[in-house]
Amino acid sequence: MILTKLSSLVAVHGLNFSGAANHGTATWEKDGKIWLRDFLPDVLPMPARVFLYEYNASPAIAAGATKLDDHARKLLVCLEQKRMREVAQRPLVFIAHSMGGLLVKEALVEATLDDSYSEILRSTKLLVFFGTPHRGGNHATVGDYVARLYKTMARNPRNDLVESLREFSDTATKRYEQFRHKLEDFLIISFFETLPYSKVAGLIVDKHSATLNLPGKREKQISIDADHSSMCKFAGLEGTECETVILAISQQLERSLATFVDLRRGSHGIPN
Repeated sequence: MILTKLSSLVAVHGLNFSGAANHGTATWEKDGKIWLRDFLPDVLPMPARVFLYEYNASPAIAAGATKLDDHARKLLVCLEQKRMREVAQRPLVFIAHSMGGLLVKEALVEATLDDSYSEILRSTKLLVFFGTPHRGGNHATVGDYVARLYKTMARNPRNDLVESLREFSDTATKRYEQFRHKLEDFLIISFFETLPYSKVAGLIVDKHSATLNLPGKREKQISIDADHSSMCKFAGLEGTECETVILAISQQLERSLATFVDLRRGSHGIPN
């Protein structure tokens, strides 16, 4: 028995170096088109509500990305409030870019520690990562990745800020180990960039860091012919990359929904 005919997609952006007010939308937008809203719903196996989670992710602002755990807890609170008014068991999909993926993983780890969010944890069936530095960038630590990215994006980076970002994000490496224990609960799509951000920066997050190295039955690893910033921006369905992305999400969502129903019936098998 399917408990709901609607799923929820939650999109989480990454760091906002320019401090732009619309970063939560601009992350997924190109030429006025937001593919999460304008293209993706049309190919999904069931209707979906799409939410853009916005938070202060500007490292140039004191309250920025150095408080990942606080952002993660607020995400859980917002989701709980939304879902309490609707169907608490609705299948949940997270779509995250770059550091937003670390926030999502932090939230899922937090949900394992707080029973009040157990329904969110049980309902989460698909995780979609775009260039998330699970293990840092170019084989570096996550902290080195963030510091290097900030230096690339900022003309005059503050040394104290760079160090605080490095200290903060090194804790994400520890969270990676905690998150590994939850990997059996989700299906995962890991998109990784293939184009350098610039001649100096090169690839911001390489394939080694952007993937979790799971079997293909659990994780789909897909290359995107774009750089770190543009890899999740599509102006239309004509491009191969957009079609690849939305079809992969649709197919994996269908598999995850089958898993969701099987779990309600008492079966823990992952469909082939």
